[in-house]
Amino acid sequence: MPHEIAYTVDGEAMLMFVGDEPWHGLGTRMEELVDPLTAVQVANCDYTIEAQPIYRDGGVAGMVEYPNRYAIVRTDTNQEFDIVSNIYEIHQNMDTAQFVNEVFAQGQDVIETCGALKGGRQFFMMARLPEVFEPVPGDPIHRFLLFSSSHDRTQQLEAAITNVRAVCANTVRFGLQNAQYKIKIRHTASIHDRAVEVRDALHLNTAYHQLLMEGIERLVNTPMDSAEMESYAVAFLNLDPKVVNADRHAYSRDAVERLCELFEVGRGQDIPGVRGTAYAALNATTEYLDYHKRVSVPNLGSDADVQYTLAAQDSRLHRSWFGRGQGERDRGWDLLQKYSASDVWAFADVYAPRIRGRGELVA
Repeated sequence: MPHEIAYTVDGEAMLMFVGDEPWHGLGTRMEELVDPLTAVQVANCDYTIEAQPIYRDGGVAGMVEYPNRYAIVRTDTNQEFDIVSNIYEIHQNMDTAQFVNEVFAQGQDVIETCGALKGGRQFFMMARLPEVFEPVPGDPIHRFLLFSSSHDRTQQLEAAITNVRAVCANTVRFGLQNAQYKIKIRHTASIHDRAVEVRDALHLNTAYHQLLMEGIERLVNTPMDSAEMESYAVAFLNLDPKVVNADRHAYSRDAVERLCELFEVGRGQDIPGVRGTAYAALNATTEYLDYHKRVSVPNLGSDADVQYTLAAQDSRLHRSWFGRGQGERDRGWDLLQKYSASDVWAFADVYAPRIRGRGELVA
């Protein structure tokens, strides 16, 4: 089983989706977008979370309740997620769905994906926004608002703008300067009062969307050949440009070769107007991060035969949606924006030697 997706006590995946079946083949497929409350039910995410008292052995006094400390428990599985104080405010998945309802106005069918991860610790729903942008004809980028929260204090309720390239389903999101793409909302009793703030932020995030699309248009209009792509790949991966690829570590060599391959034959690169541009390099980068980047999987390691397991794919999805890989996306975006302004010189002098714990340089 994929290690991220949660399950009911009956073994059903806690996931719903609209459209194409995910790579793992799990979840309930819907023909059309649904409203947030329906999404929670269809995704089997209507389990409840409860704060239960904690007891200790009091010796002759018997079991004594521990003061001001409670276990956060998923009641259907009796699974403990965290220990909290009495000021922690529990928000059920249905509460989050109602919050999303308030953001979009009651009852709107906007949810494309909804599910729970990590045994139910993390809950998410993705709402499709109406805007569609085509940097080149036939290569649409859709805009979504991703809501996510946790029941173990690892994450506040967050709303993040996420763009997805339809032909590849890869994530197009970058930390653009002076443009907010994520809103964090604390778990407090007044959480529903923040719906107005999120609606206002959606209008503000139009600036983010505009900056993103302007940047993509610059890349579409910037030619790039295979030699320049290799220089970019070396800079993006922070490899020493003085080392020839054949002499690099196998992991680094494979990463460079994969990026260059995706630049030529990645999904959607055959659309007229994409191949041979800096936009093709951006698409190669996001496809690499979402589908091919080497990851380490708990209990399985990071060997080549692990990289295309369901667990590895889930790990990449989590990095893409919830931000652990955001710095890599930003590095690729910044390098390509500089390239569009200053040509291949943008990749010079960006190498920063990495040092292992014992002081050894990493090539």
